[in-house]
This record gives sequence, C-alpha cells and structure tokens, in this order.
Amino acid sequence: MADPNPRRVALYAASEVLVPGASNLLEGNIKQGVLHALAGVAAGAIYGPAGLLLVAADSIHKSVTGENLYDRLGLFKNLSKETEYEGAVVADAVDEAPVGSEPPLTAPIRRRPPRA
Repeated sequence: MADPNPRRVALYAASEVLVPGASNLLEGNIKQGVLHALAGVAAGAIYGPAGLLLVAADSIHKSVTGENLYDRLGLFKNLSKETEYEGAVVADAVDEAPVGSEPPLTAPIRRRPPRA
C-alpha cells in the first residue's frame, strides 16, 4: 500500500497491543499473523517488552507495506552465499564462481617460525 490510511494503521497498532500479529490477521494474511503471534510470544518471553515491541512493529510494517521491517532496514543482507568484491560478485567456493569472475587476491599467509 503506497499511501497507508492513518485510521487503518491506528487500528493495526491498537490490535497489536492485544494480540501480536493481529494486524496481519486483520489484513487476511493468516500465515503471517500466526507466525508473528508465535514470534511475539517467544520474543516477549525471552526479551520482555522490547522483543514484543519489535515483533509488533514488524507485524504492522508487514501488513501495511507488504515487506518485513528487517528487509526494509537492510538487516541480514550479508548472509547470502555471494559477496560483492569491487563490483564483481564472487561466490564462496571456487567451483561456484560465476563465469568471468575471479576470486579476490589475498596475501599469502605468513607462518611464524617454530620456537626453539
């Protein structure tokens, strides 16, 4: 939703106070609502009100915009198998490297001589 209705967002926020994930349930997305409800209960039990607040914020953001809050903030984006190196994509393993890309150059490992 590009231009969210403020009344709808207020209703979603009020529903999140009662049940974590309720904004997704009101939107009709049962799977996301149940997942956010379970995550809210777990986060509330482990992290207290701060965890519950983060799950509620993610649930409201997901129901209004259609994307998770951590995707919007760019969290967890570096956990993929590929990393960017000077404009080229380099895979973690050499045999998985895309055609035409070279692995990054690294300095040789220097080993200390054994102690006498």
